Amino acid sequence: MPGAFGLVASWRVFRGEASPKDTKAKPGISTDSLVPLQKRVALGAKLDSYKDFAPPVCHRGTRKIPLSTISTWISDTRTPERLLWLTGLPGTGKSTIVNTVAARCEKSQQLGATFCFSKTTHDCDHITKFATTVAHQLAAAVPHVRRLLEDKLARNTGVLEKPVEVQWEELIIIPLQSLSLKKTQPLVILVDGLDECRSSAEQERVIRLLLRVTELNMNLKVLVSSRLEPSISTALEREGAPSGSIKKLNLDDFPSNQDIALFFKDSCQEIRTQRERTGGMQAIKLPWPTEKQSTTFLDRAGEEFIYASTSSAFIRSPNGEPPVRLEQVLCIPPPPKSHLHSLYAMVLERTSQHFQDLMMDVLALSYCNESSATNKPRSVRSLMNISRFLGRSVDDIRRSLYELYPLLSVPADSARPIEFRHRSFSDYLVNTKNPQAPLLLNGKRYASIAIRCFAKTSAPNYQFGDGIESCWMFYCARAERQPQLLYALQKFDFSIWLSWYANNWEMDFEGPYTTFREWVSRESLYANALSARFASDALDQARRQLFLDSCGSDLTSGLRYVGTILAAQDVYDGRDDSVRWWEDTSLLLEIMNASSQEPPVPRDFSLLQRGFIINGAFFTNPIRAGNCVVDVGKAHDELARSMLALLTKQVEQSKASEVASLHWGRHLAKCAPDEALLKALNDLPHELHRHEINDTNVYSWLTVRSFLKAEKWS
Repeated sequence: MPGAFGLVASWRVFRGEASPKDTKAKPGISTDSLVPLQKRVALGAKLDSYKDFAPPVCHRGTRKIPLSTISTWISDTRTPERLLWLTGLPGTGKSTIVNTVAARCEKSQQLGATFCFSKTTHDCDHITKFATTVAHQLAAAVPHVRRLLEDKLARNTGVLEKPVEVQWEELIIIPLQSLSLKKTQPLVILVDGLDECRSSAEQERVIRLLLRVTELNMNLKVLVSSRLEPSISTALEREGAPSGSIKKLNLDDFPSNQDIALFFKDSCQEIRTQRERTGGMQAIKLPWPTEKQSTTFLDRAGEEFIYASTSSAFIRSPNGEPPVRLEQVLCIPPPPKSHLHSLYAMVLERTSQHFQDLMMDVLALSYCNESSATNKPRSVRSLMNISRFLGRSVDDIRRSLYELYPLLSVPADSARPIEFRHRSFSDYLVNTKNPQAPLLLNGKRYASIAIRCFAKTSAPNYQFGDGIESCWMFYCARAERQPQLLYALQKFDFSIWLSWYANNWEMDFEGPYTTFREWVSRESLYANALSARFASDALDQARRQLFLDSCGSDLTSGLRYVGTILAAQDVYDGRDDSVRWWEDTSLLLEIMNASSQEPPVPRDFSLLQRGFIINGAFFTNPIRAGNCVVDVGKAHDELARSMLALLTKQVEQSKASEVASLHWGRHLAKCAPDEALLKALNDLPHELHRHEINDTNVYSWLTVRSFLKAEKWS
């Protein structure tokens, strides 16, 4: 996430009057074999990936001790502390320091990879693409690693479908192991905002992966930054303490008053110089700011760099005179808890009352969409989609956010989402309990948004899609109890939404629906009326009913169809050219119908026609799937028999024979001992042994040999 000094975006870009200035591009990877890896990269995870503002770095002359400590640690080849944990209170500039280190390492050609976890950036609050993103950057930074990955992925892309731990070992550890004797200068991997990874379990997995890298016999260092979260502290102590491989650097141990004073002084000088060029400050009595103003400002800033940077961005805004804006900052009444929160409240209140309601609706949609629905299409979270939902023009939305330049990044491209510059602002909007601060994201506002969702879905001929209203449960779960919302929920045609969701199973609503159910139960007035209707297994019921309807009277064929695909996916590893062969309907039917033990599947079978989405976690769970459960072991057995039958018929040179020759051994290895299978093996024509041998069908033959040996068959 952007750090304390990330407020340097162009004001014209913020207003949408100019295109964003892209950061300097690094050398790309154009090799075709790395394209599958590139498709699995979290696009917003790189520390220099911000489009509308440059990555924040430390102001010159500030943070000298922490930066010097990190530089010494990187260059120390003898220290056993290979992982440095940079921590501190919110707003103390952790991300800014990480960005500064990244810039220095890149300049000295020591930067291996960066990954910035963020709750408000798509694909960056979980670890699904963590290993692939790091590997892709390492391939760009280290030619030797790039060549190894090109060779590996040219032969097998199956690793990209494996768990993140397997990906980490295959794509990062093994290539770096061969590099250990070839690279003597330090190589640095930077991970920012670990506390913004979605769960403590995933945070611990990241820590284990990073510590695995530090075990390599090479000069490689890992820098991790996060808030001082107990779960992260405990995991680091448990995983790294025995080996003594972790160094802790707490920014709270380094007083930042003088650094903030220098930053504030230079910022004011820069503002004054810029305005003097345009004649805007010639009538201002110098010195500006006065010593009293500076002292008051620094007292309020305390140790929070984010307060200083946000205030400076507010003061330099062209929508007002800097001296007047400085006085507005200093005249904020002393708060009970945080000067930063008082500053946020003051900036929000500067928006004209005509736009305040629109501003808060936009903030509510931006926050809830970003923080709750990481698997939703990007268009759901776009500025254009918010405009459509609210029935206001994009220009009106930009005007409503005009004063929030210090706090938000509003994209010039309306197809992209609004981003919060710092997590402390979204925390303030959601978690502050202050009746004197009306401009907060409260339950009343989310109830209003939820009601609006239901109003849109009740329109004639409405069809669910990637619109905001399809995600109604996110807003309900944050709403307060209101009679209008109860009425809207009672009128809502839940079955239509369930049908849409069942057909779009790749959109992950499992977690949000559970949260919504908890909300229904928590609100006692709703419990009796709605708990039964919004059942805990409603999503599974919809999925199950859709499957049964698609099967019609032929449930057996439906289960065989799903089982075949799950079994094929189970042994698929990307080695062969006939990848994902089960997506070819004709080929799928030919293989399924090759076995005489099962009745043939008709070509007009409904599941085949509609391209039914197969979710293995559902169909292999007896409780969730009910009477739709699939036996994958039986499917392997049937596929082995069918493929052997095709080979026995000597359907040479056909696509089906190619698939059968490549995969039959893999399915056979998954089967239980069976005399009929042994007979089928004995019946294989000898001519098959004269087929062209390559690394893929040899793999099938070797698998069969291992299978026969394990089962003690002759």
